[in-house]
Amino acid sequence: MLFLFAGIRDVSAQIRVDVMGGWAVPSGLDYDKAVKFGLGYSLDVTYAPGLLDGMLSFGLAKDGNVMFCAGVNIGEKKASVKASLLGLTGVKARFDYKNSTSAAKPFGALTIGVGRLKYGYSEADYDGIDQSGVQGDIELNYETAYGFGVKPEIGVAFGWFQMGIGWIIPVKYGVHKMKAGSILYSIGFHL
Repeated sequence: MLFLFAGIRDVSAQIRVDVMGGWAVPSGLDYDKAVKFGLGYSLDVTYAPGLLDGMLSFGLAKDGNVMFCAGVNIGEKKASVKASLLGLTGVKARFDYKNSTSAAKPFGALTIGVGRLKYGYSEADYDGIDQSGVQGDIELNYETAYGFGVKPEIGVAFGWFQMGIGWIIPVKYGVHKMKAGSILYSIGFHL
């Protein structure tokens, strides 16, 4: 019984959980020349099979971002507001560099999977005829679309605390071919 418990303890020590959250910056052509901001999170569970002294691990990852942007084109008399949910679910490989002389452990990771973009946007056009207010066309749209997603990531861990930068590379989603991605500056826990 003692050997069974010791074996289970050793196996669970090889499973790693990362929880991170932070500031997301929307990227892609549809976010250029606009006021933009966002929040994001990253959650992954990996298994280190003992390759390279436990520095290499593989597992599943889930990323999510809430992004907002607003823009005005004075020449075309248009204003737009967009709210997006950008997620990535996939497989992750992570390499943690272990150095016995430093408490800081740099890491690099790559997630490949399915990206999901849910976005709503509103556009208003002013025809320039009515002087009392905007009487142009107002359009409200909503779409959910999927695409191939890739997220490289780098960072550094100090014991259980870590910080990093991850980039969901922009790809085109849906019928409107909205190009969206996100850069996430995050802090969190590595257990």
